[in-house]
Amino acid sequence: MGKSATASRRGTWKGPRGAEMGRQVAVLYVVAMAAIIVGVDFVFFRNRFWERLIVNIGIVLVFAAFYLRFFRYP
Repeated sequence: MGKSATASRRGTWKGPRGAEMGRQVAVLYVVAMAAIIVGVDFVFFRNRFWERLIVNIGIVLVFAAFYLRFFRYP
């Protein structure tokens, strides 16, 4: 067993591309979150600073909760 293949925390086997794939999913997740935040800002809260800030924080918290629940330990 070389350095490229390791066992993860729950015992599933990760090959040499496991970390790279996880990084790509994380980047796509952040890009999707940014796209949703920008879309909601432009459509609903163009000239309302405080409402926009509160909704943006809420969106980030929802994305963080989904990440911790579904993507942290697959």
